Amino acid sequence: MADNAVLCLVVIVDLVLVVVQVLEDTVNRRNEQLQTRLSFRSFAVKDVALFLPIRTPEGKHTYLAFNERRPHRYLSDDTVRSLRYRGRYPDYVLGRILMIEKHHASQEFNPYHLRLQTKFYILTVERVFGRSASDGHSSAGDAE
Repeated sequence: MADNAVLCLVVIVDLVLVVVQVLEDTVNRRNEQLQTRLSFRSFAVKDVALFLPIRTPEGKHTYLAFNERRPHRYLSDDTVRSLRYRGRYPDYVLGRILMIEKHHASQEFNPYHLRLQTKFYILTVERVFGRSASDGHSSAGDAE
């Protein structure tokens, strides 16, 4: 009988440890969310940025970062392609910056039709605060 009581206590302690771990994970996720701020005056890896669609002469799906005096921050083509769902692209992208590539517009490389020698940046992000296409995401106006 004493062995059963010890076994029950061990099981209860194990369950309490699992619950504590789950609560710690939840608190850590919540703290990370509370520390997330939208960047629009400066952009660095791990910052969260808002990207809005713009029109290009050839009709390419392009997104520009919402900014104040920090123009020419574009969402990478790979990121844009990953967001397409049911033939549509989202109305906006809120993403955590994973990589920033610095470029200068040249005769050879000028995907955004900027004045030659204009400095621009291509940002790769992971989507935050939203569902991915595989989770059933649809953009506004997408009939389901």
